[in-house]
Amino acid sequence: MGGSSCDMAGCGSHGRRGRRARHGSSGGSSGGSSGGSSGGSFGGSSGGSYGSASGVITAADVAVAADAALLTVKLPEDAKISINGNETKATGGVRRFVSKGLEEGREYSFVVKLLDDNKPVTKRVSLKAGSRETVSFTEADISTVATSKPLRTTIRLRVPADAKVWIQGKLTATTGEIREFATTKLKQGESWKDYKIRVATVVHDRERVAVRSITLAGGDAVELSIDPSAKPAAETTASK
Repeated sequence: MGGSSCDMAGCGSHGRRGRRARHGSSGGSSGGSSGGSSGGSFGGSSGGSYGSASGVITAADVAVAADAALLTVKLPEDAKISINGNETKATGGVRRFVSKGLEEGREYSFVVKLLDDNKPVTKRVSLKAGSRETVSFTEADISTVATSKPLRTTIRLRVPADAKVWIQGKLTATTGEIREFATTKLKQGESWKDYKIRVATVVHDRERVAVRSITLAGGDAVELSIDPSAKPAAETTASK
């Protein structure tokens, strides 16, 4: 039993804003003992440095100097994040970063990204000297990252091995009893209505044709068996 595939889309038509601080690198880890380290520095006029506070501690346990601020990030333990464009090295479900050398009365903007190859999820937070802020990435954020990948919609046809197949009026080049067609052009919640599949085969020197008209929704995995030889000689149409 042979099989082949093709792209279905090709087969048919169808408060005050803060000054953004730059940082160098981050360090520290989430497990083991409390404490932490500081690494890198904020450039420009923001000055100071930051590090990560690690261990089993609460935000209230982390001392924050008058010229510093504490940023706590809650996220899945194996997730990767960057702060102001620089990937951090800290791990764990709760990560704490201290920014030092902040000027009193000035707001500093931090961009925290949950990293993903397709579509990072970004959250922004403003810190002042002496402040504590928390950024959380929820399961909904993780779902956003997951669904950012192309949605695959497929049709798997079982037809006579020598049959010709048209998708939306275009003759396909696939052969065999099993034909597979796929597209990533349909998004979640979208659909192609009256999507026509035409199959023709020769029986006793006479061509027999069958046509199916379906509604194809994004993410569908449709399986159809179409055998024109089992139908009357005249073209027939069935709706799914």
